[in-house]
Amino acid sequence: MRYAKVLLAIICMLSLIPLQAEAQPHTVWGYCYYDDATPAEGVLITAINEDTGETLANVTTTNEEGFYFFNTGHPTPGWDYESNITVVATATGDHRGWKGEVHLTKEYVPNQQADDIHLVPPAPETPAQPSGTTEGMVGMIYTYTTVATDPYEYNISYGWDWDGDGTVDEWDDNGGNYYPSGENITASHAWGDPGEYEIKVRAKNEWNVTGDWSPPLNVTIEADTVPPNTFIISGPSGTVTVSTVSFSWSGDDDITGAGNLVYSYKLEGYDTGWSSWTSSTTTVYENLPNGAYVFKVKAKDEAGNTDNIPATREFTVKKDVNPPDTRIIQAPPSETQQRGSLFIWTGNDDVTPVNKLQYSYTLEGFQSSWSNWSSETTVTFSSLPNGNYTFKVKAKDEAGNMDETPATHQFTVNVSSDDVTPPVVHIVSPSDVNVSGTVTLQWQVTDNDTNIVISIYYSSDNGTTWHTLVENESGISSYEWNTNDMKNGAYIVAVYATDSAGNVGFEKKTYTVDNRKTPGLGIPAMVVAYLFIAFALKRKRQ
Repeated sequence: MRYAKVLLAIICMLSLIPLQAEAQPHTVWGYCYYDDATPAEGVLITAINEDTGETLANVTTTNEEGFYFFNTGHPTPGWDYESNITVVATATGDHRGWKGEVHLTKEYVPNQQADDIHLVPPAPETPAQPSGTTEGMVGMIYTYTTVATDPYEYNISYGWDWDGDGTVDEWDDNGGNYYPSGENITASHAWGDPGEYEIKVRAKNEWNVTGDWSPPLNVTIEADTVPPNTFIISGPSGTVTVSTVSFSWSGDDDITGAGNLVYSYKLEGYDTGWSSWTSSTTTVYENLPNGAYVFKVKAKDEAGNTDNIPATREFTVKKDVNPPDTRIIQAPPSETQQRGSLFIWTGNDDVTPVNKLQYSYTLEGFQSSWSNWSSETTVTFSSLPNGNYTFKVKAKDEAGNMDETPATHQFTVNVSSDDVTPPVVHIVSPSDVNVSGTVTLQWQVTDNDTNIVISIYYSSDNGTTWHTLVENESGISSYEWNTNDMKNGAYIVAVYATDSAGNVGFEKKTYTVDNRKTPGLGIPAMVVAYLFIAFALKRKRQ
């Protein structure tokens, strides 16, 4: 009896265990959404047994809220417990071609929920084979072009594989905006090592669906071994008298563009080593001590090749420490009955040429400050009141040394007339600035005084030195200027008019003297030509 009860209990327990798991009904259910979280209704659901390869095609469609369900056990073909199942959802209608899937393992539970399925559109078409250079140099940047289309006209990003290993090295999504479908796009790349490379590209749509690789483009990259050349464009040479110098330079290369070259330089005799590499093409050295120097500069290209023969410039700094000397060569007498005063001066220096000197002047008793520095060597003061004056002028050389003892001239203006208005001078002839031979200079003077004294000067060196044509002549309004013995070139002519009260007015005008002979046949040449013609006619008659 006791054994019968035990057997009955065992039979009851066994009755709770299913005899065959696959005979039991098993329902898989879940939800399907488009990738924007909109429920996908009317989507076809297909189940695939990844272990056996058996497919249950179109077992159901999604309905309200994207819900679906289907059976993988009774009454459909039974799939074993722990079978690997893939559920594939394919959209119809407006979203035809959109797909999504989910993977699950069959469990004992009769109603098994699958993860949500998100449908995405198909991938973009395979991009066109990249186009661009197939031979290049290490370190140079090259640009390649491709294009792809999307079946739904979605925007596209591109993934570039620059070395052919099947891995995207660089995604280009146009700064997050992606590219329109069908638009040609470009990408640039530089290789760091020589070798053979395959360039491939694939496209990805806005739903993060990636297509296939394009056909590869084979590229050969070689090392650039040719160094650039360097040229010094400007800078001192020989002996210079200034302590501040500047240099500018340039370079060229067979591969690297001039704008991408970098440079290093040093000043032997001053720098302890080469400068850091820089794209700058100028430098300045200030306050150099006297001595000999060699400036050197070398270029480096993008491949790292360096000019082995730097450009050089040798120079010696010999600073000018001696000031120039200034001399007044024309001035009014120490006591004058004229209200106008003309001053002419010059200077000399042991280094700076006369025509490179600068001058500054002041008339104490009339002016309170010195004039600006200029190359002018004349000045006229008009309408000076009666009184005592001291004129001072000083020179400055190119090194900045100034005459510490300016040239001075003291004079007194003592005019009984109250007239302080200077004459107005206007040179009216010649009107043409180009002159030759004997030229008639004519001028007009306007003043309340008819007793006018005329002086005429000219300068052939832009006002550095002056020469007299007429001095203190009365009652003239023209002058015959003979230019035949003058060198061709530019001349400044100045006409000064002084009235009875000593007021001085003037005007300057620049003329170009050109006394070149007009080519033509001289008398001997004409005689020879006549004899030749006569001889030819005589032979013709014979």
